[in-house]
Amino acid sequence: MDGIPTPAAPVTLFYSYAHEDEALRDELQGHLKLLERRGLLAPWHDRQIVLGAHWSGAIDANLRNAELVLLLISKDFIESDYIWGTELAVAMQRQAEHEAVVVPIIVRAVDLEPDDAQDLPFLKLQALPTDLRPVTSWPNRDEAWTNVAKGLRVTVKDIRERRPLFILASLGMDTKTVGVHTDDKMPLPMSAHIGLRPDMPIVGGRRTIAFRGSRMERERLAVRIDRPVTDPLLERVVADVSQQIVQAQRQRSATPLDAKGAASLQAQTRALIDLPDQQRVLWIDDCPEGNRFEAAALAKLQIEVVTARSTDEALRIIAADHEGFTLVISDWECVSEAKQAGLSLLARLRQASVQWPVVYYHGAVAKERARRAAQAQEAGAFGEAVLPTELMKLVVQALNAHPAQS
Repeated sequence: MDGIPTPAAPVTLFYSYAHEDEALRDELQGHLKLLERRGLLAPWHDRQIVLGAHWSGAIDANLRNAELVLLLISKDFIESDYIWGTELAVAMQRQAEHEAVVVPIIVRAVDLEPDDAQDLPFLKLQALPTDLRPVTSWPNRDEAWTNVAKGLRVTVKDIRERRPLFILASLGMDTKTVGVHTDDKMPLPMSAHIGLRPDMPIVGGRRTIAFRGSRMERERLAVRIDRPVTDPLLERVVADVSQQIVQAQRQRSATPLDAKGAASLQAQTRALIDLPDQQRVLWIDDCPEGNRFEAAALAKLQIEVVTARSTDEALRIIAADHEGFTLVISDWECVSEAKQAGLSLLARLRQASVQWPVVYYHGAVAKERARRAAQAQEAGAFGEAVLPTELMKLVVQALNAHPAQS
């Protein structure tokens, strides 16, 4: 069993990229840092080669050990003889033999046509971001990386869930005649361990491999992650989020954060980083551009933000959506709607049996704010905020009180 990943181990990730795209790789690694922190990913790239090591041997060993290979596609990637002749060849071979999953990520614009698939084999694979829109062409690059990370989150989950069959195959057992289940029908948790015994029961003519451990033990162990004392990449994520909120405070002509406020914001950011599941926010505002810094802060935390400019548009999005949201943020007024459009939105959501928490983010002050706060509470809203720091605090509270359903 040496070298075989257990269901609990993080997915080993290899970055294949041109050095001209190192800054983009660094950005992506920052966004995937949240998955790494949760014990789901163990990334590697060539900048981790230690001095004196045999660099080509290190690259080959890590590439052949990786369960997930990311190809950062750009003009320089395609023009690299080393990538083309070594890394890509090995990656595609391992993909064909079902030993690894290879995902192309279009980081910079490059002329790619379906007819090029004969010469560019990675064109046959499912790529990211959505619609193959290059990362650098997105108005908000953090939203592009959130789109990429969302797709990779699904891939990582699939790899981990298929590991039991890989383990059985490595033991010489026929995976077509072996059933895999958990003792309480839960999805395979990251902390489950495999138990192989000759006296395992036959169920429906199939020998069953049981993943043992109580639900409580598995849930507890699933979130137990060893974390370094300091992590520069993670600290940069916290700093970037804080900077976005500072910019939002400035845009709203709010008082600059003092040391206590900055420390509180960093604590809130870390609380959002530690949320275990994918979070999705539906944000209704007839002028979403005014929330660009706040939305960018959430995107840096891998919280997907879907925007709507009216109540009707929001309800259409909800009707067509198959994933669900964990939080709704709404303005209080909408130019194209009747007064108190936010309250109308909440009422219509509840009429449609939609119970996601609703937070109002508005611009009223003093007596007007107090009146709106009372109305929001009476209507059953989770809360209201007028400052970006207040909004972040409410987001933390709402997502912890109403966690995403995985």
